[in-house]
Amino acid sequence: MFEPKKVMIVDDSKLIRLTVRRILEAQGIEVTEMDTVEPLLEEPWRADDLDLLILDINLPGTDGITALKYMQTCDELKRLPVMILSSYSERTMVCKAIEYGAIEYMTKPVVDDELISRVINAIGPLQDGVTECICNEVSRAKRGNTSLSIIRAGIGNAPSTSLMQEIRKQLKGVLRSIDTVLISRGRLFIIVLPVTGISGCKVVKKKINNILECRREIVANVMLSQVSFPDDGDTAESLIALLNEKGDAVIDNAC
Repeated sequence: MFEPKKVMIVDDSKLIRLTVRRILEAQGIEVTEMDTVEPLLEEPWRADDLDLLILDINLPGTDGITALKYMQTCDELKRLPVMILSSYSERTMVCKAIEYGAIEYMTKPVVDDELISRVINAIGPLQDGVTECICNEVSRAKRGNTSLSIIRAGIGNAPSTSLMQEIRKQLKGVLRSIDTVLISRGRLFIIVLPVTGISGCKVVKKKINNILECRREIVANVMLSQVSFPDDGDTAESLIALLNEKGDAVIDNAC
């Protein structure tokens, strides 16, 4: 199983931090946030398990450029990839940030698809959280001797990230609070339904199909498939393998 990526966002705007967190957490990334960069510079151990730092330039106290310069002199921090997220778009500022170690530079406002693309460029493929969720729910079902169902919803024309997020919110609106809707790296919806057997899963599939087929932006056919515990398998590995057999592989099969 892939370990989730870990990203820190440093920005004095709470709205920006919340926006970045929403976008990245939906992709299975663990996000921490700070409104100033001083705690990271004073305590470099905070970067020990980070894959990426997203840094604003116009910060209270130590600004982003000064922080970049300092990080290049600090053994614990100079290996940490840094992506600048700033309202400054001047070429001189971009060049200065790159000169002092930034590997990506993105201007505000934050656009979902661009942010994800830039993060992928910086740290590689993102953990989607699907495998971990299934492993955890199978373990919980075993402990409680309950059923579990998983639905995969495929959309052939690969909608944008913003549309996927909008649909995800709509799907969550017709499901229970204990149900989980994830977006896999393969641009598929994975819906995990605790305490739900085959018959209950069929009811949920109808709700999902109704929502997806009513979206005019989706021009391709909606493809739904399901597996259930313990009917289709009694381990996370077997359920994942069967789910992958029913279409393109979307999740890693190692737990």
